[in-house]
Amino acid sequence: MGLATLFVSYSRSAWLGTVAGSAVIVMLSRVGRRTATPDRRALVALGGVASLCVAVFVATNWSALAGRAGLTVQGTEIRSVEERVSLAGGALALIAQRPWLGVGLGNFSTALYRMARDSVSAYPIYQPVHNVLLLAAAELGVAGATVWAWLLLAPWIQLWVRRNDLRDTRGLALRLAGPSAALAALGIVSFFDYYVWTSHQGHLMMWLAWGLWAGVWTSAKSQDGVGYAA
Repeated sequence: MGLATLFVSYSRSAWLGTVAGSAVIVMLSRVGRRTATPDRRALVALGGVASLCVAVFVATNWSALAGRAGLTVQGTEIRSVEERVSLAGGALALIAQRPWLGVGLGNFSTALYRMARDSVSAYPIYQPVHNVLLLAAAELGVAGATVWAWLLLAPWIQLWVRRNDLRDTRGLALRLAGPSAALAALGIVSFFDYYVWTSHQGHLMMWLAWGLWAGVWTSAKSQDGVGYAA
């Protein structure tokens, strides 16, 4: 059901995020095999159902998918890409004008219209830029963008620093697979869409993923009883 919904969204960023999240699950599952035996029959069944969903959806929606994938030339897709590039230019213009304090949380569209209208003159559309790092820098300044980047990177830095613990702590890699995959998927999405920054649903997904990951990480204990701080 989730895979079918993913395709119906026609969101390329969501598709890329799913690929990244799936790769994280595979990698952490391989690490966790030292302490747990995977259910191969369940994996085969899951793969079969997923493949069937993909095949049916692609077969019945090929004309729309071809345009989204860039296999055919469609005016709406070209305009969509060019509008995103234009908004990125607008974000850079706002950052150049207010690099330290930004234009204020939630004020990007209004500020773009009032302060940097010329930067989007070719495509005069006033909506948030489709890149959360640029959006954070424009609204909260360089410091705000730095905090956002740190939140995205901190779990992966912790995983790398404590990579040996993933093998030594029983089941830790497998328990982190799901939350880490969610963080990877939403992190990728944040570079191509803005809803993880602007919408309540996006906030909920992002903070829930961070909370679940931190909960698993901080509660993990090695065999000698030493905990790990996030």
